[in-house]
Amino acid sequence: MLNVDLSLLSPATIEDLDLLAQMNEEFRKAERADDDMTIEEIKSRMRSIMEEDAFCVYLLAKEDDIYGYTVIDLSRKRDYLRHLLIREEYRKCDTESG
Repeated sequence: MLNVDLSLLSPATIEDLDLLAQMNEEFRKAERADDDMTIEEIKSRMRSIMEEDAFCVYLLAKEDDIYGYTVIDLSRKRDYLRHLLIREEYRKCDTESG
């Protein structure tokens, strides 16, 4: 069974929009998105997603560190993880500490 600390999830708000747009831009680069979007276009798209009842957007955070974000699609028969981004600076595992 997958052990997930749900306390790391906090609902994103419109106040998080700039940060979400930056992280979505990182997501798009990592996925090699074939449509070029400006940061303002990404921000507008993220706002639309956040305002739809079909989606939930969560920040992955602990204290003041924001590790990434996820978008959950609620419009399917089962909730569907649409996006999951762990910011690049948090992706590497520290092998010294285990």
